[in-house]
Amino acid sequence: MTDEPRQLLIVEDDESFSRTLRRSFERRGYQVVSAHSHDQMVELLKTHHPDYAVVDLKLGTASGLTCVQTLHAFDPDLVIVVLTGFASIATAVEAIKLGARHYLAKPAGTDDEYPRRLQTRLSRSSDLTQDEVAGVAFDLFVRKHGDLRPRASPAGRR
Repeated sequence: MTDEPRQLLIVEDDESFSRTLRRSFERRGYQVVSAHSHDQMVELLKTHHPDYAVVDLKLGTASGLTCVQTLHAFDPDLVIVVLTGFASIATAVEAIKLGARHYLAKPAGTDDEYPRRLQTRLSRSSDLTQDEVAGVAFDLFVRKHGDLRPRASPAGRR
């Protein structure tokens, strides 16, 4: 077993959110490098070989899916988590097909609970199935917006 810190790459164009994630993961023992675009990420990959990557789905006007493709081609064993403020099942499935292992909706705020959930996703060893992606997306939506399923009427309960 090695004592080397886990190497994490964050690809996020929101510098404030990137700093928050970076600090949180560094407190948890990760060695973190950050890029704010696909081009910066490619440059970092020339000198760094991360074990994990956290990639924002929308990088300015570019798509983070390009980063996912590049990272997966760089190392198919790299654990990639895609973050998005625009969650949809279609993009989640596309991200998984391109090599991401997990897909998470960004929080409205940057509390310390979010990086803990993200770390849990990074440490899982098996790939998510499409049903699991849908379940994760639904759980995160319910946490943010509340459960929108119809409730049984009082008369319907016995």
